[in-house]
Amino acid sequence: MDLLALFVGFAVKVPLFPLHTWLPLAHVQAPAAGSVLLAGVLLKIGSYGFVRSACRWCPRPRPNACLGAVLSVVGIVYGALVALVQTDMKKLVAYSSVSHLGFCMVGVFALNKLGISGGVLQMINHGFRQGPCSLSWA
Repeated sequence: MDLLALFVGFAVKVPLFPLHTWLPLAHVQAPAAGSVLLAGVLLKIGSYGFVRSACRWCPRPRPNACLGAVLSVVGIVYGALVALVQTDMKKLVAYSSVSHLGFCMVGVFALNKLGISGGVLQMINHGFRQGPCSLSWA
């Protein structure tokens, strides 16, 4: 039960697909600097939690990993399609972050060295592209 609570908590923070609904509202209501900080740094905390605890989920990690990977792929497609129709720049960044972090989490849920390394590399890439180093959209 504790592992399920950790999974849900990290999934909200990432944000994985069904638990992502807080992110567009947070981006729209935040000032530009807060929105940049949210996209560039704070979303990676949930991903980091998954990376740190990926091998501890349970004795049989594959079912949990498959569920996480499916949710990540749905988030990739959903976030990209919704981002295509946005007219507000902050909502666009929010939904593209849902999509991009889905790629990070697919790598983490692969539960192998190459997948986790790729997921972490994509987190760094997303941080530089959407975060404090890129203030042009704010």
